[in-house]
Amino acid sequence: MPFPAIPPPAATELPRAPVHGDPYLDGQMSLRGLILDPRRGSRVRLLRADWHGIRDMRETDEERAGMHGVWSGRDLLPGLQLAMTVRIYGESAVGAQILLRHLTTAFAPADAPVPLLHRRDGVTLLRWVKPRLADPDESRIGLGLVDVTCGVLAIDPAYYTARASTVSATLGAPGGGITPPLTPPLALPARPGAGTVVVHNRGSWPSPPVLTITGPISRPGVACDDAGWVLAYDFDLDDGQTLTIDTAAGAATLGASAYRSPVPGSSITSDCTIPPGAATLRLLGQATHPTRRPRLDVAVRNAWI
Repeated sequence: MPFPAIPPPAATELPRAPVHGDPYLDGQMSLRGLILDPRRGSRVRLLRADWHGIRDMRETDEERAGMHGVWSGRDLLPGLQLAMTVRIYGESAVGAQILLRHLTTAFAPADAPVPLLHRRDGVTLLRWVKPRLADPDESRIGLGLVDVTCGVLAIDPAYYTARASTVSATLGAPGGGITPPLTPPLALPARPGAGTVVVHNRGSWPSPPVLTITGPISRPGVACDDAGWVLAYDFDLDDGQTLTIDTAAGAATLGASAYRSPVPGSSITSDCTIPPGAATLRLLGQATHPTRRPRLDVAVRNAWI
């Protein structure tokens, strides 16, 4: 899922209006492009944020209404609550209402996860979240001040570096492939010239990669011996045709939208993660052209919990 990649302001003085883009200073957060700035005097100031969240339900947790819907205990139970307090200062009641509209738009509930970015120690971190709560205290709106209790639900207990690193490998000369169906435990034959790539997850938690195989290749697949998983597909890719395997989503697409399932005996796609440290991935399949090489691209983020 894309997220904004807008250059930061040229100067670091406090802006006079809400800033949209990626966080560019330590402590800042960004949701749907709206930057929450912890600096005193910011128009949309982040007073408090619990980046690591609340993992356990408390006895007092119950269904409670927010500005844009209900944040229910049942909804929170399988996820991770991230609470924050934001102060908006609009210099007048009208200005505060305008800023409040920006904030409630950013925290409007969503069925699909959106990226929450956080700048820390010079690195931009990422969580996938569903905004759930924006509850303003308008008792001082006449002064242009509104404190807003905000909340999001993290769909994934892990957080990641916002930018993924990508490494690639190409398959060598045409060679032997594998024949489905596969029966665990899988014994994959060695193939001279098979493309291998070393992937690094410098975090402390398994990270789901995005695997892209570009043809021409027959019966493509990917294996990670270090993590003990393999994905294989029983079809051919023409020259330039791509198979994209999004392991976080547990889905593989051929081209733009045609979903494809791995052959029986393959691993569950959503279980195919890169463990902390280094892992070697192999491109499976048979090259079908003497000079045009199939390619495997692996995009992965460092992950922590």
